[in-house]
Amino acid sequence: MPDPAQTPRIYVLAGVNGAGKSSVGGAMLEEAGATFYNPDTAAREFRLKLPEIGQEEANALAWQEGRRLLERAIDERKDFAFETTLGGNTMASLLEKANAAGIEVRIWYVGLESAELHIARVRSRVGMGGHDIPEAKIRERYARSRMKLIELLPHLAELKVFDNTE
Repeated sequence: MPDPAQTPRIYVLAGVNGAGKSSVGGAMLEEAGATFYNPDTAAREFRLKLPEIGQEEANALAWQEGRRLLERAIDERKDFAFETTLGGNTMASLLEKANAAGIEVRIWYVGLESAELHIARVRSRVGMGGHDIPEAKIRERYARSRMKLIELLPHLAELKVFDNTE
């Protein structure tokens, strides 16, 4: 039986745009002394390094980098923490692969009570100079993210759900 102290762990801060993943989960990880891959931060860094690219391209580069880092953590059996909306298939598939490889997958899911509240929070963030996400994309992710979470349940060592509505 593997030594639990040696079992690699993947921490996932998940939730739809505007939920407050970085604020809630990022603060908890930092409090524990961990660092995590935040695609929003990475996208900002890509825009600074490559001013000729737009936000959409920076987001794509940041997502690709996050996927690459997650794949490397799985292959090398290393601890890793990252943030995702869980709105697509790729990250969920990689998390299933990690679990099958004996890596503990722990999700901290941050949500709000409605898609409308996610949209309002993103609009507020844009008003303060943050990046925008189209309303249709937020609505799509609101449904898909929760479905992906349910699909991942059998593959998780831990799930914590945070209602960040208030």
